[in-house]
Amino acid sequence: MRCKNKYMKIGIMTIFNVPNYGAMIQCYALSKYLKDLGHEVFLYEVPFNKTNKLLHNLKRKLFLSQMTQFISDFLPPYTCNLSTPADLYMVGSDQVWNPEILQEETEKYMLSFIPKGNKKVSYAASFGTEKWKDEKLYEKVKELLSDFKYITVRESSGVDILKKQFGLDSHQVLDPCFLLNDYSEIIKSQRQKGEDEDRLVTYKLIYSYDWYLQAKKLAKTINCNLIELSGRYLKKQDDMHGLNIKSTTVSEWISSIATAKYVVTDSFHGCVFSLLHQRQFVVLPALKERSIRLTSLLSALGLTDRIAHTVLECQSILEKEINYEHVSAILEELREDSRKQLFRMLQV
Repeated sequence: MRCKNKYMKIGIMTIFNVPNYGAMIQCYALSKYLKDLGHEVFLYEVPFNKTNKLLHNLKRKLFLSQMTQFISDFLPPYTCNLSTPADLYMVGSDQVWNPEILQEETEKYMLSFIPKGNKKVSYAASFGTEKWKDEKLYEKVKELLSDFKYITVRESSGVDILKKQFGLDSHQVLDPCFLLNDYSEIIKSQRQKGEDEDRLVTYKLIYSYDWYLQAKKLAKTINCNLIELSGRYLKKQDDMHGLNIKSTTVSEWISSIATAKYVVTDSFHGCVFSLLHQRQFVVLPALKERSIRLTSLLSALGLTDRIAHTVLECQSILEKEINYEHVSAILEELREDSRKQLFRMLQV
């Protein structure tokens, strides 16, 4: 599906230069899909501050030092110069409209730096929650979002927020990772170590040493080797919770999920790639207030029974096989609709 005689320079505002696989891969997927349509794509980089700046910056430095090659090889060029012009300004995907994450940079992710009247759109933007709670930003956010020509969001809750709280229409679409059919460009071609063995692959955004012990016990119970994609953590240091001292590459991250027998994750994109590679998986949400991202996707696919609330529930869920013939049919319909929404967006 190509845009006839209307190839554009598209500037994308998204979260990508952070210690998170999903953020990087969704950026890759959206930009590649647009480039394959013939458009020129670049990224705006707006770093955002974290409350614990020292720990966040250390995590970021450790992670990105190992991801430099991926950023260089597979992501579009990026600029911190927000005055760089484009024919179309696009926000998304991921939690680009979640003020709890973006904090003081929230307005920029709603294109506050782009003058009114320009072509502003969003693809699969996410609020990450069920309601807009920041009353101080409400009026400004309503003003900024009202200037968008076309809005699509990732979750059904996003459609509700925009309609009920801001009086704006929008469309729900899939995460951009679903737009692509093929990730062979970035997936390792060589076989993974232990690929012929049954493996339980886990990927936890919210990590703890207790989780590691439980995952190890689960793997033993279901007779699998345990592969942790969270990397090497300082597991025994309580005050260094979540500090990863060695990360797998993006290629290894995807390949490990693609060849796993079972996957357990609290990550939205861990769930996405389990679905793309038709793995038997369980979602174990870590933060209830942000689990809407997962429940919205799984509900659309009729897979809410893949959500566990404790590690003890994981085994019984994993033993029930997902009917991927049925799921794939639903997913293909949603994927086609998402591509149509993106195509219409490019015509504004």
